[in-house]
Amino acid sequence: MMVRIKELQRRLDQTLGKPGSYLAGIDKVGNVKHMTVGARLYRVEQQLGSLEKKLDSVISIITVLAQNQQVGIKSEENA
Repeated sequence: MMVRIKELQRRLDQTLGKPGSYLAGIDKVGNVKHMTVGARLYRVEQQLGSLEKKLDSVISIITVLAQNQQVGIKSEENA
């Protein structure tokens, strides 16, 4: 039974990270706070939202550049 518990704990540590490896900061009293799984998930979601905005910007820039290149090619063909 103990082996199963240790194996489950090892798998959780591998998936979620070891307890204490993610620190959220310091509370009002000065104690170090550990991040909960929910807080870590929220942080990942925020980072994904930021990444999505950056990707949208990159796609917009690439679209504008592609349109400008097509306009340049068409004007060279007409000249």
